[in-house]
Amino acid sequence: MTAMSVQPTSVPHLLAIANGCGCKGRHRCFYCGAPAAEKHSAGKYVKDSFTGRPGVVAPGSPWICEGCVLALREDAEVSLISGEVRRVPVAAMRAFSWIITRGRALAASKAHRNEIAAVCLAPPKPPFAIVLSDAGKAHLLYRGVVNHDSGRVVITLESERIGYHPGQLRDLLPIAGRIAAAAGKPTLDIVPLPVQAAVKTVARYSTGEEIVATWIRHGGAPLGRLAAWLTSKKEDCDRVYPADLP
Repeated sequence: MTAMSVQPTSVPHLLAIANGCGCKGRHRCFYCGAPAAEKHSAGKYVKDSFTGRPGVVAPGSPWICEGCVLALREDAEVSLISGEVRRVPVAAMRAFSWIITRGRALAASKAHRNEIAAVCLAPPKPPFAIVLSDAGKAHLLYRGVVNHDSGRVVITLESERIGYHPGQLRDLLPIAGRIAAAAGKPTLDIVPLPVQAAVKTVARYSTGEEIVATWIRHGGAPLGRLAAWLTSKKEDCDRVYPADLP
């Protein structure tokens, strides 16, 4: 059985497949639970200061898998979603969001929000994983979810798992975009929506009251947090969602 024919058990396992190798062995990986051989000692990769033990899959394992070795790299050549290939000497893997399939692993920064949103709306052929990093400080790939269905998707935003149907996100993104155009992107992170933001939205759009009501219903939910994160800055939303009221 080749690595490409194996069903990945974790996002690092899928990352290993995308890089042309696999995760094999009779042990479970400390971080993600994928098959691990007696090759990479967990002691080498788990620092004494590591505080994430409650989030690892096999905390008693003394080994980590090939995928987690790749996922924990600080210095690596990364392929960006824009097509650029870049050498990153520091925080190479944790500094980016990742879209991973059997065939490739693509990195994306916050400057690529539109490209990331397009993938979230039209996910690739399974298996795939979408792991979104906001702060760029923590290793998140081992906490990610491998999707085997494009109709019901689970992504991770930092450590939060968010499940959605692409159609739901497609309906909510324009709502978030119009509020950002009217009152600024940071407004989307405030729950409940500030009154002044609601007033500005109603004054800008003929359907402003409906826009505000929809966001009040969904903005504080997990899908709302995803839509808010994917929304571009105010200047960009202003161009995409122009006012229709004088």
